[in-house]
Amino acid sequence: MSHSFKLLLSVLLFIMIRPMGPIQAQDTFTLLKSDTTTSTFKKKPWYIPLAEVTAVNVLVNRFDVYYLKADWAKISLSSWKTNLKRGFAPDGDAFINNFFMHPVHGSMYFNTARSAGYNFWASSAYTLTGSLMWEFLGETYAASEIDVNTTLQGGMFLGEVTHRLSKALLRDNQVRPHKFFRNAAATVLNPMGQINRWMYDDVRESFMSDDEPAIPIRSQLSFGLTIPTVEFDRVDALASAYVYYAMLYGDIFDTSDGFRPFDSFVLRSWVDFGASAAPKVFYLNITSRAPLYTKRITDNSIFSISQHYDYLDNQAFTIGVTGLTLDYTLRQNYKSWGFVGSINAGIIPFGSSSSTVLDEINTGETDINREYVYGRGLLGKFEYMIYHKSFGRLTVTTNQWYINTENFVEGTELSAINQVNYYFPIKPGLDVGISALNYDRTASYQDIEGFEDINESYNEIKLHVTKTF
Repeated sequence: MSHSFKLLLSVLLFIMIRPMGPIQAQDTFTLLKSDTTTSTFKKKPWYIPLAEVTAVNVLVNRFDVYYLKADWAKISLSSWKTNLKRGFAPDGDAFINNFFMHPVHGSMYFNTARSAGYNFWASSAYTLTGSLMWEFLGETYAASEIDVNTTLQGGMFLGEVTHRLSKALLRDNQVRPHKFFRNAAATVLNPMGQINRWMYDDVRESFMSDDEPAIPIRSQLSFGLTIPTVEFDRVDALASAYVYYAMLYGDIFDTSDGFRPFDSFVLRSWVDFGASAAPKVFYLNITSRAPLYTKRITDNSIFSISQHYDYLDNQAFTIGVTGLTLDYTLRQNYKSWGFVGSINAGIIPFGSSSSTVLDEINTGETDINREYVYGRGLLGKFEYMIYHKSFGRLTVTTNQWYINTENFVEGTELSAINQVNYYFPIKPGLDVGISALNYDRTASYQDIEGFEDINESYNEIKLHVTKTF
């Protein structure tokens, strides 16, 4: 994938969808409504998205050959035969390539089918097809298990999110403001959807119809300063500026028209940047959860099965995870204050964590260029928010990822991030606040001397000004 994709996709996560009206803090979880629309166009024949998936792979391959001059992209019948014969192998790609760029690539596969009238699950099949096609036929390297996992699972997640947000940007074409910027944003978010809108009148009408109901979306944009307070001995973390964007899409409690995957989701993204002496210019982070299925218990409590996508990149650690959890969500609204909380527990079909053990075992005898280990495991998350009309809101989150590492080295990695955020209102829609983050790592590699019992901790605080809309 080209470097231009990195720039475009880092920008899209800060695109703001304007809500249809003001939403007070105590109404956050009662006024949001899910997207209950269905396709208003005829589903295209199966070979249309398959041809588009193939075209994506051909164009990327040709770009790599003619522009990047990449030898590994110079494929042939011989390389296809070799790849099909030797099967899967681990790769040494960087963290951002495997856990961000491949999901972005997968979202393009996904949206070839999604914008052609296919549902979430059918579109996921095209994502898998595109990934396998690329791994075995698009390059001379051996097919990568990491790439297939992250392209499929991350592509499903980012694909459905970008599909829904591009529809929200384009709906009600006759009266919506800022048409040029909304069209540009929708194209960046969902380029394959844009291509199908150019090609098919009924697809364009579906995305831009004034019959589509409004989808109020609550957003939060923060600017501030990140200050490390406790560091690892091996890390020299520096203070940096940061930009944070969060979105609540839909309402998990609104099941009046049934519930489809991603009828509601939570998306958070932030970038730390500006520390010139840091190893990288900026650190991109994304964490999101979207229910695939819900079962109402009461008007204010619900069980759900959710998909997770976590891409965390910090001066002190990296974590990349796709997860599947069973959740319980509870809310309570009172006159001037309210509470909402959720607990999630489930599996990690594929995940990674930064680990110093690779420095120890990378003696040149093995092809290990990665800075992370990967494998399967378990995850648990707990989050709640208390909000008050006059005193603002307090959010507390606890996240734990347990990974059994595979390939090159066997061990366990337990990463935990605990965060407390407080927002104090200074005027309607504008807050000042402070956040405290604690990261703890516990690892064990019994076969590696000196790595049998690892415990590390890192803390930082964030000071910020926040706009909600």
